[in-house]
Amino acid sequence: MKRIVAGIGAFLCATSACLSTAATKELAIHYWPLQDGSSWSMPIPDENPNWVVNFTVSKVVQNSPGVSDVDVAYTLNGNQVQKEVYEVTANAIARVRGGANAGSDFNPPMPVLEVPMKNGATWSWKGTVGAGLLQQQASAQFTVSGPVEVTTPAGKFSAMRVHSALVVGSGKSAISVPNDSWYASGVGIVEQRATLNGIVHTYYLSKYTVK
Repeated sequence: MKRIVAGIGAFLCATSACLSTAATKELAIHYWPLQDGSSWSMPIPDENPNWVVNFTVSKVVQNSPGVSDVDVAYTLNGNQVQKEVYEVTANAIARVRGGANAGSDFNPPMPVLEVPMKNGATWSWKGTVGAGLLQQQASAQFTVSGPVEVTTPAGKFSAMRVHSALVVGSGKSAISVPNDSWYASGVGIVEQRATLNGIVHTYYLSKYTVK
């Protein structure tokens, strides 16, 4: 279950400070507008028809001008199952830590969203993933496509798709973790497909609150 929630979690963060600096410029948080207290809900019916993962921006800290760290808490049935930390700049949202209690580091932070969000845009990442001394080499490729219309329980949205291909480890022990996320401007992720152990899990946004 934690691995499934982590797939959702690979992609979340924002800071209100950036919105006021360049209102007419395309910013990363336009596609994931996570101000402090914003929340999203995504049912996971292929796991359990009664399960809904709720994720909430619990903390926003501005480390320097234009750079913020954002904590995102994931809960299931009232219990926290995941914590993610993201670094937010005007041009990118990058995953810093993740997993249970944000115990796994991404070094350097891995950009999960970059602007401009236009059809055919790509970027890549290379670094390490792990906890403490247990670090593994990793790499990822990201590709943007769209816009497309996505229908969810929360409504219909025009969204951009970001396909990520994360590989952790090397040789025969390498693990591939493909993921697809659809981002709607002003809303955030409206659909996600996480492939784990060859099984595709699809989540649709059911409700959200943007502060």
